[in-house]
Amino acid sequence: MRLLHNGFPFPFPFPFLVALLITGCVSAAEAKRSTYIIHMDKSHMPKAFTAPHHWYSSAVDSIKTVSPATSDGGRQSPPRVLYTYDSAAHGFSAVLSEDEMETVKKLPGFLSAYGDRQVTVDTTHTFEFLSLNPATGL
Repeated sequence: MRLLHNGFPFPFPFPFLVALLITGCVSAAEAKRSTYIIHMDKSHMPKAFTAPHHWYSSAVDSIKTVSPATSDGGRQSPPRVLYTYDSAAHGFSAVLSEDEMETVKKLPGFLSAYGDRQVTVDTTHTFEFLSLNPATGL
């Protein structure tokens, strides 16, 4: 076997390419964002806020850190509140990274959180439930 570059059996740039690939994979894993539904205790809302939406937006804004660069050199989008729940339950949905979600769990008034997921609609109005043929109706 022929040795190259000071006794290494592989070309010199190979270790740097491997290191770059590993760094890119780690950055992509850290930067992954998901949608979470977060339940909050409305009684913990500071009096400075006139509405829960302002409180939730302020809380999410407070956890914004310098967005890490993405693997393509761009900037990652900041966390944001998507929807505010204020009827049967109190809370909000937001797009967050895992690290940001851990910070949200430490906020005053935090009750619980879970990742949002897509589900299939299965009610009495669906074609499958009523065994209807979409073309003929029956």
